[in-house]
Amino acid sequence: MTLLTRDTMLMALPSKAASPALTRAGSQEIIDGQDKMAPGACQGTTGTNCAGLQFLGSTRFHDRTNLERELRFDIISFDTLENAKVAMKGYIAEGRAQAGAKAQQVPVETGADAAKAFAGDGRYVVTLRVGMVLAQVESFDVDHKVVDDSAKMQVERIKKAGVGRNPDA
Repeated sequence: MTLLTRDTMLMALPSKAASPALTRAGSQEIIDGQDKMAPGACQGTTGTNCAGLQFLGSTRFHDRTNLERELRFDIISFDTLENAKVAMKGYIAEGRAQAGAKAQQVPVETGADAAKAFAGDGRYVVTLRVGMVLAQVESFDVDHKVVDDSAKMQVERIKKAGVGRNPDA
């Protein structure tokens, strides 16, 4: 099972060294599950009670030529597979809502244990689970292939970080 700690969460989030096609990176943010802000942030993202929350993390990448084009990476780590699966259901629903009122489910292959993708209104959202870790790659006016490739990269980074290997090495 993949369980991320604070350090491995930092490794799992995409870095400038592994940047996707959109290269201007924002900073990485990690929130400990025990932080008083964490439950609300998780519940707002997944629509669930977030039992077993360990850490939340996020980072953003922008297109150098058009700052309207953005990729956002979010990761949530849980203590058990059951807690991750419960939160995944809500995370998928929230991902669909983020893709807009006209969102359609689209096929996606990420290498994750579970994944769903939705496209609509200039947004494309891929929600995935790797063991006890949930991740979401959300895009604004970014080519779907770039997002799919970024989601695959996110899965590989979670897997490597989950076994203590730095994905940037």
